[in-house]
Amino acid sequence: MQLHESPLMSKVIHGARVTGRDFDGTAWQAQCEVVVRSAEGNDRLLLRQDGRIAEIEPAPDAGSLLLHAQNRDTLWVLAQAKGQGGKSARVGLRCLVPMQAVSSESVFEIGVDQRVADSLHQQTRIDQPVVASAVEWLTDEFVCPVAGDEALGRVFVCPRERGDVRAMQLIGRRFRLDLKRDDQQVFWVERTAKHRASEDDACIVMTGAIRFVDASAGVQPQEPSQRLLLDTAVTSFGTYLELWGLYGQKEWVREITRAAELQALSYTACVPASDEGGGWRLTVQTDALNAFRDRWKNLASDDDQVELDDEAPDWNSDYYTDLEYRDRRRIFRGKPQWQRDGLVIGGESRTSPPSSGYVYLSLAGHRTQHERRLSARRAIDSGAGVKTLRALLQDVPTPTQRPSILTALTPYARQSFRTGKPTPKQEEAVRVALNTPDIALIIGPPGTGKTQVIAALERRLSELNEGQLIAHDVLVSSFQHDAVENALERTEVYGLPAVKVGGSARRRDEFDPVSAWRERKEQAMSARVQQMEQSDPAAPLLVELDRQVHRLLLLGVEPGLRQRALDDLDASLTALGRLRIRPGAAWQSDWDNYREQPPEPTQVAQSLSPARRRMLLRRVRALRCQAVAFGDDGPAQAYKVLGLLRHEAGLLTVADQALLLQASDVDGIPDAALLEALSSLRDALIDRLQPDWRPVVQRHRLDDQARGLLQRLQTELADKVRESRHGVHGVLTRYRDALSAYPDQVNRAVKAYSSIVGATCQQAASRHMSLLKTDKPDAPSMKSLQFGSVIIDEAARANPLDLFVPMALASRRIVLVGDHRQLPHLLDSEIEDEIRAERGDQASSKVYRDSLFERLWRQLQQRAAADGFSRVVMLDTQFRMHPRLGDFVSRQFYERAGLGQVHSGRPASDFEWLVPGHGSSVCAWIDVPQVKGLEDRFGASRRRQVEARRVANEVSRLLKELPEDKSIGVITFYAAQRDEILAALGGSLPKRLHVGTVDAFQGKEFDVVVLSVVRCNTLPLAASSLSEGCTPDETEQRRSAQERVWSRKYGHLRTANRLNVAMSRQRRLLIAVGDRAMFEGEAAREAVPEMCALLDFCDAEARLHAGETP
Repeated sequence: MQLHESPLMSKVIHGARVTGRDFDGTAWQAQCEVVVRSAEGNDRLLLRQDGRIAEIEPAPDAGSLLLHAQNRDTLWVLAQAKGQGGKSARVGLRCLVPMQAVSSESVFEIGVDQRVADSLHQQTRIDQPVVASAVEWLTDEFVCPVAGDEALGRVFVCPRERGDVRAMQLIGRRFRLDLKRDDQQVFWVERTAKHRASEDDACIVMTGAIRFVDASAGVQPQEPSQRLLLDTAVTSFGTYLELWGLYGQKEWVREITRAAELQALSYTACVPASDEGGGWRLTVQTDALNAFRDRWKNLASDDDQVELDDEAPDWNSDYYTDLEYRDRRRIFRGKPQWQRDGLVIGGESRTSPPSSGYVYLSLAGHRTQHERRLSARRAIDSGAGVKTLRALLQDVPTPTQRPSILTALTPYARQSFRTGKPTPKQEEAVRVALNTPDIALIIGPPGTGKTQVIAALERRLSELNEGQLIAHDVLVSSFQHDAVENALERTEVYGLPAVKVGGSARRRDEFDPVSAWRERKEQAMSARVQQMEQSDPAAPLLVELDRQVHRLLLLGVEPGLRQRALDDLDASLTALGRLRIRPGAAWQSDWDNYREQPPEPTQVAQSLSPARRRMLLRRVRALRCQAVAFGDDGPAQAYKVLGLLRHEAGLLTVADQALLLQASDVDGIPDAALLEALSSLRDALIDRLQPDWRPVVQRHRLDDQARGLLQRLQTELADKVRESRHGVHGVLTRYRDALSAYPDQVNRAVKAYSSIVGATCQQAASRHMSLLKTDKPDAPSMKSLQFGSVIIDEAARANPLDLFVPMALASRRIVLVGDHRQLPHLLDSEIEDEIRAERGDQASSKVYRDSLFERLWRQLQQRAAADGFSRVVMLDTQFRMHPRLGDFVSRQFYERAGLGQVHSGRPASDFEWLVPGHGSSVCAWIDVPQVKGLEDRFGASRRRQVEARRVANEVSRLLKELPEDKSIGVITFYAAQRDEILAALGGSLPKRLHVGTVDAFQGKEFDVVVLSVVRCNTLPLAASSLSEGCTPDETEQRRSAQERVWSRKYGHLRTANRLNVAMSRQRRLLIAVGDRAMFEGEAAREAVPEMCALLDFCDAEARLHAGETP
C-alpha cells in the first residue's frame, strides 16, 4: 500500500506558493511522500522529496497547513506541483495526521500460518491457499513503504479503548486486520474484515522493520521495551476521553439491562383501536399483561416507548452490543396506554405492527444518543474538526499557536447590546472568542449579559464570513431546548433570525425563532404601512385600487355585479388622478372604448332573477317558427317577446330587435327565410336565458380583453409609483402581505439563508440537521455537518459526552459559555462508583464530578502563561439585581472561590419601588420554627408541609398586592416540596408566577423570588473536631465523617452551585422561608456558610429598614 492509497489520508488539498526561483514542478513526483517542516521565525515551510528541497509559503487555500506542519508526526503526500520558479510555481499537499507516531527499533514480526492462508483463499483474497501468497497479500494491503529506506515499513494501528493489551488492529486500503498476541509475546493474524476506514478515523502510525512472516519458519517475539512502548501508544485506556466513553458504555449497558428486566410481552392479535385510528389494540393474556404493567411502572419513565416485532428481542445480539451494527428493518413504535380491557399502543408510526408478536421496551432513542456520542469521540480522536481539540481535552501539549488579531466589535455588532455600549469584559469576551486558535471560555455569572455577548459574537462571525458561505456557518447549542431558545433570544444577523433544528416531543409550546421573527416582521410592517397611509393621502387609494385589481384578476366578479365593480374601479382611478397618479393616455383610451361596449347578452341574462328568467323562457319558447303555427298568432307572440326583452338592456342586439319587429308586422304567411331566421333567434335566446352551470370561477372570470387591460394598468401604475415617493409604501405592503399569505415559503427562504443554527447538543448531529445542511435525510457523518464556529451556552450543565457532539462539529473555533459556579451536570453515582471500583486511581473523583467547563477553565488558566495569551474571560458586571443583592451573590459565590468581584451595573434607584409587607428591603426571612412541624421524606424527595402552606400564603398575598407587571418565582430544592406548594396554592397559576425546583430556574429571572428552605430536623450537629495532632489519614477520616453528618442534616443546602442559582434569580426582593434556627451557631456556619450568610443578610436588612412602614 502506498501512502496516498491509505483511506486515512485527507482528501483536502492544502495549497502553497513556492518562493524559490529554481523550482521545477516537472522534477517532483506527484502522489509520492514528501516531508514538510516549519522554518523557525516565520510562516515559511521547507518541502523535501528525495534530494530536492523547496521553500514554500501558505497560499489562500492553505487551510490548516501551518498547524499540521508544526506536528512532526504528520505524514504528507505531494498532490500536485505546477510551474517553474517565480510567482506561478505552487504545490498542493495532502496530509495524514495521526494521534501519535511510534518507531520500533527492533524487528516487529507478525505470524501467518496455514489457517490464515485458508481463510484468505476462502474469501477469494488469494488464488491458492499458500502461506507465501497470504504473506504477500497482507504485506501489500497493510504495510506502507517508507520513502528513502526500503528496510522500513509503516502500519496504521487503531487505538483501543478496552484494557485488552493482547489485541491490536491494523488499517489497510479496504480491510482491517485483527492481531492477537500469545503468551510468548508473538503477534498472530486472527482475521481480516472488509471495513474501509475514512479520514475521520483515529490512528497511530508505527514505523520500523515490520513484516509478515511464515510462522513455520519461526516468529520473533517482541522485546519487553518495545512491547511497553507499543501498548502505551496504542491504548487510550485511562484517558479522559476513554473514561467518559466507558461511562457512556455503562449507561448503555444499564439501559439494555433495564429492558431485559422488563421482559417482552407476547400478544396474539392486533387490530386498530378504532375506525378513526388512535393506535392498535393488542390481544394479551391477562395475567401476563398485569405482570408486564407492574414491571413497566417500576422500570420505565414517562418518555419511554415500546416496540412491536414478530420476534422477542435478543439483548445479546449485535444490534444491542455493537453500536456500529445497522438494522434496516422498520419497527413499529408507540406509547403504551393501559386500559381495563387490555393494552392499546398509541402512535403515528408509518409502519403497521405485525398481527402477532411481542411488545418490549424501545431503546431506539437511547441507541441514537449513544451512536452520536461515539461518532463525536471518534471525530475528535481523528482531528477532523478543531485540530488541537483532542490534545486540549486530554490536557497534553499542543503545537505552538498564535491568536488572531481580529477587531472585537464593529458598529453593527455593538447594536446587540441593550445600551449599545458593552462593558469592558463583554468586549474582551468577544475579542477572545473571535481570536482563539481553538477554544475560548466565557464565564457568565447571573445577569451579566452573556446572551448579548453571544448575539454580538454571532454578528461578528457572520461579518468575517470565514467559510465564504454565510448560510449555516455558526452553530449555537446547549444541553436542552430552553437553554438553546434563551441563547437565540436576541439573535438577528443581517435581518434574519436563527434557525432552530429539532424539538421536544414533550412540549406543545415549541419555540420557533423563524415563525416568531416572521410574526414580528409582519406586525412591524403593518404598523409602518398604517403610519404611511395616515400621512400620505395617496397610500390608502393605492391600496384600495390594488385590492380591486387583484380581486378582479384572481376572483373575477358575478356577471350581474360586473358593471358596478368596474364603476368602482373607475372611481378609484379618478380619485388617484386628482393626486396626479394616473395611467397613460393610451391605456385610458383603450379602457374607455372597452367600457363603452355593450355587455354580452349572456351576461345580462345571468343577472336576472330565476323567476324572471323562467317567465322569459316560456315567452321565447312560444315564438312560432312553423308556417301553420305562425298563421295562428305568430305576429302577436313576436311582439310580446320584443316588448318583454326590450326592457332588459343588452339582452337583444339591434338585429334581433329588427327581426322581431319584422315578424310582428307580417300579415299572412311569412316567407321561409323569415321563419328560419326566427327559429335561429329563438334557439339563441333560449341559450342566453338558460342558467350557467359552469364552475363559479369560470362564470365570474373576466373576458380576455378586460384581463389584459387590468394587467397593463398594474404594470403602468407600478412603474409610476416606483419612481415616486409612494413606491416605498407599495414595497412594504407587498412584503407585509407575503409574510402573511405565504408563511411556509417565507420560513423555507429564511432557513436557507440564515447564518445561525440552533440545536441541542444531541440534535446538532440529527437527521434534521443533515437535511438542513446537505438536503439529505440520511444518517449524517460528523464531517458533513461541520460549522465554522460552534457556541455552546450553559456548557457547565451539559454532560461531557453530549458536549463532545457539537464540539466535534467545529472546524475553526469552539466557544463555551457557562458558569461552573451554577448548576452542574447530572451523574449516575452508581455508574461512577462502579468505574472507580474497576479503575481505582485512574478514575479520580474530578474526572466525573467536575464539569468539562470547569476542567478546561483550570487547564486554560495554566496554559495562559506558556501560550502568552488567555482563552478565558469572566463577565464581571451584573444588570439583573439590586446592587445589595448583587454584592451578596458576588461575595458568597465568586469572590470566595477566587474568581473576582462581580460588580453591579445598575444603580439602586432603578429598584426603588416598594414591596407590600417588606418595604424597601431587598432580602427577608420568614421564620417557620421547628415547633410548627419538621420535614419528612416523601419517596426519594423531601417536603415540609407547614412551610409549604406558609409559602403559599405569602405568594397569594403578593399576587394580590403587587402590580400586575411584577413577576414572582417560587424556588425549592425538592420536587416533593414543589408539589406541596402547588397543592397549597390550588387552581391554575397566573402567567407571572412560576413554581419549581432550582434545576428549572437557571437562566430565568423574576422581580420577587420566594425560596423554600425545607430542611428542618433534630439531627445532631457539632462543629468540626479536627485536632492539630492528627495524622493526615486521621484528619481525612474525621473530615469525611463530619461531612457525612453535615450532609445528612442539610442535604442540598450544602451545594454552593444550587444555592447560587436559587439566590440569584430575583431582581428586587429575595424572601427565604424556613426554620432560621437551623442556620444559627458556629457549627452551622461551618456546615452551610452560604445559608448562614443569607440569614445574616436578611437580619441586616431588617435592622436597616426597621423604621419603615411595610
